Amino acid sequence: MYPNLKIKMEFNEFVRNRNNCYIAENGFLFWKILYDGNSEYCLLDGGGFNIFVFTFVLEGELVVQSEEKQYVLAKNSFAIFLGKPTFELFSFSKNIKAYLICLKDSYAKELLRYNPPFPVSYIMDIRKSPVEIMKEGMPRLFSYRLDCIEKVCMDEYHVFRNEMIRCALRMIFMDIANVHIRQEKQEKSRGQAERKKELFIRFMQLLSSHVIREHTVAFYASELCVTRQYLNRISRLNSDKTAYEWICFFLMREITKRLDTTNETMLQISEHFNFPDQASFTKFYKHQTGYSPTEYKKKLATK
Repeated sequence: MYPNLKIKMEFNEFVRNRNNCYIAENGFLFWKILYDGNSEYCLLDGGGFNIFVFTFVLEGELVVQSEEKQYVLAKNSFAIFLGKPTFELFSFSKNIKAYLICLKDSYAKELLRYNPPFPVSYIMDIRKSPVEIMKEGMPRLFSYRLDCIEKVCMDEYHVFRNEMIRCALRMIFMDIANVHIRQEKQEKSRGQAERKKELFIRFMQLLSSHVIREHTVAFYASELCVTRQYLNRISRLNSDKTAYEWICFFLMREITKRLDTTNETMLQISEHFNFPDQASFTKFYKHQTGYSPTEYKKKLATK
């Protein structure tokens, strides 16, 4: 598709052939990509080193390739390609405004030697899917950070130019990592909330099946493989009741149904609901309603 264009350019040569393109120290390259009459193919080579490429597209469209796989970067997207020997840029649109940062692995390792901002989970994600869409607020932030890097790069005689470039790079890397870490925490929080909701639903299902015979929080906590305290927290989080209050609610519903639909004695009903004796059953019922089950039956009879 691109005959006679598979020419590898090392950093120094690449800079000589590009406008708005800068290098610093041994292993850093920065290019502000704007349309200048052509959008020809180019192949960037690490010169024996693997390279790390960060590409940010703020306007237009960019087509790139890494490891024989082609990617289209649209407006407000960015991509990170880690540890590849070469990077190919096929074409870009006339309205392009994009930035490319390329680091040789020796430079990247030195830069990120102490307290690297990217968590392992993020590295694993971008190895699978290097292209991301910028979240709200990120295009403006990246534009500011990248303009700062460009201004530092332009001042070739600044005494602290190299150190300032490293600081500016770490800042934009921390911005990228910040978005991922916050998103990961939010997803974890949502996942925990979902798990707590699922646990509460399972508790309700267990109550429907076992409340006639089982009246203790300990039983349901054991069935759910949690502590009694945790089950109570889950219950309060998802409702206005403790686990024991829900046990009482379900149990009273079943007892009332039994009193309404059978002529069993109080002893028979207490045995059906697994109370140790009739007195315990009467005491529980009166505590919940303010009157005894016998009094309730009498009220039913007069209706």
